[in-house]
Amino acid sequence: MGEWDLLGRLLEKVQSHSTVIGKVWLTVLFVFRIMVLRTAAEKVWGDEQSDFICNTQQPGCENVCYDLAFPISHVRFWVLQVIALATPKLLYLGHVLHVIHVEKKIKERMQNHAELDNKTCLFLRRTFKVPKYTKSSGKISIRGRLLRSYVLHLIAKIVLEVLFIVGQYFLYGFTLETRYVCSRFPCPHKVDCFLSRPTEKSIIIWFMLVAAIISLALSIAELLYLFVKAVKECVARRQDYTVTPVTPPRSEKKAFQKQGEVIQNYINLDLELQGRKLGMNGIAGGVGDRAVDVTTENSIGEIQI
Repeated sequence: MGEWDLLGRLLEKVQSHSTVIGKVWLTVLFVFRIMVLRTAAEKVWGDEQSDFICNTQQPGCENVCYDLAFPISHVRFWVLQVIALATPKLLYLGHVLHVIHVEKKIKERMQNHAELDNKTCLFLRRTFKVPKYTKSSGKISIRGRLLRSYVLHLIAKIVLEVLFIVGQYFLYGFTLETRYVCSRFPCPHKVDCFLSRPTEKSIIIWFMLVAAIISLALSIAELLYLFVKAVKECVARRQDYTVTPVTPPRSEKKAFQKQGEVIQNYINLDLELQGRKLGMNGIAGGVGDRAVDVTTENSIGEIQI
C-alpha cells in the first residue's frame, strides 16, 4: 500500500521536530497500529461479508443484517482513526516548515546587509526579528508560537482518540459473538446470523484497543510534560528578572557569609599564633636577662674577692 508509505514518510519528518514522548507515540503508531493493519487485520477481515451467513432465504435479509451488525468495517474504521490522528501532526509539520522558511529568509536578509554601516545594521535588526526557533544544529526549539501549536495538536489528538474509542464501543463493542440475532425488515422473523472467525477478530480488536489506550496515555503524558517544562522556564525567567547585582540571591549571600567567616577565622588564628610567638619571645628574653644578671653578679663578686 503506497498510501501508508507516503504517510510514514510524512510522519518521519514530524519525528525530528517532536519531543521524546512524541517520538515514542509515533513508534507506537507505526509498529502497533499501521503495521498490524497492513499485515493482520486486512487479511482477517477479508472474508467478513462473504462468510456472514444467516439462516434464511429471504432476499436482502442477509445484507440488511450485516449492515446492522457492522455499520462500518473494523479495518476501515481503524484506517479512518489513523488518518484522523495523523492529521494534527501533519498540520503541525506544516506550521514548522512555514516557521523554518520565514527564518531562513530573515537570515538571508541579515547576511546580505551585514556589510552595511552600523546604523543600517541596527535599523535592520530592529525591523526584522532575530530567528529564535531554529537552533545552530538545524533542530527546532519548541517554544513561543511553536509551543502553542504543539499543545493544540496534542489536545486535538487526545479528543480524537477518545471519540474513536467511544465510537467503537457504541458501534459494535469490543468483542464479537459467534451468533448475531437480527430482526430487521425485510426479514420475516428473528434471524440468526453467524460470523467467521469471531475469536481471532476479537483478539485483534482488543490489541488495537490497547494500542489506542497507550497512545492516549502518551499524548496526555506529553501534554503534562510540556506544561511542567513551561512552568519551570517561567519560574527561572522570573528569578533572572528579580536577581540583580545590587541584590544577590540568598544562595550567593550565604556563600559570601560563609566565605567571610572562614577568612575571619583564618585571620583570628594567625593573630593568635603571632601573639603566642611574641609571648614566648618575651618570656625567653626575660629568662635570658636574669641569667646575664646572675653571671655578671658572680663575676663581680669574684673580682672583689
